[in-house]
Amino acid sequence: MGMFDEIVLPDPWVCPRCGRPERILQTKWFNCELRRFRVGDALDPWTREMIALFPDRIYCMKRMEDGSYCPGEAPVWLTVADGHLVGVHFNYEQAKVALVQALSDVQIITCWTLEKKFAKTLAPIRVVVRCLDDAGFPDELTVAKSYEGEYGLWCPKGWHFVKSAAAFCSEHARTAVLGVKLVNDRGEVDVWGLWNFEVLSIKESELGGES
Repeated sequence: MGMFDEIVLPDPWVCPRCGRPERILQTKWFNCELRRFRVGDALDPWTREMIALFPDRIYCMKRMEDGSYCPGEAPVWLTVADGHLVGVHFNYEQAKVALVQALSDVQIITCWTLEKKFAKTLAPIRVVVRCLDDAGFPDELTVAKSYEGEYGLWCPKGWHFVKSAAAFCSEHARTAVLGVKLVNDRGEVDVWGLWNFEVLSIKESELGGES
């Protein structure tokens, strides 16, 4: 099978052929780095923009007398929202219901939720985020560290807020950058893409916008 990641099942899957309980699902959907995930765990940063069901299959790992594996298998769906594994289901309809429930949970703040909120108001949104990926700059961001900042459109010249549906700063003739403005570990104000973070909480900012 090559490289893969493993998912610990919340409840064992029982093979319909031989009755063996399987507690581990091997999957190739993520970075295939031989990591082990459980429901609730953060996944790879590239899944931050995803609200999806990943179809997969689980196979029985029992060895038969002739040395082959038991042919038992079953379809399975992985529920992913906001970069987290929020469920493992053996029924498609149940998986869809679980995904909707996960998105309504106030503990899960998706990138899509934040972007939709910003698009309605075009005002900065104060956020608390936790770093998932330092993007190759370990002196600027610390993985697993929490930061306070603001999500919005920012002009690269001075990082002031840009209130413009066209994402353009007319004052400096610059295309605005959408992301989280924060003070990094070097004490510098910088803007980072939302995919580097897990959003822990959000609230309206009192700052006004500039065009």
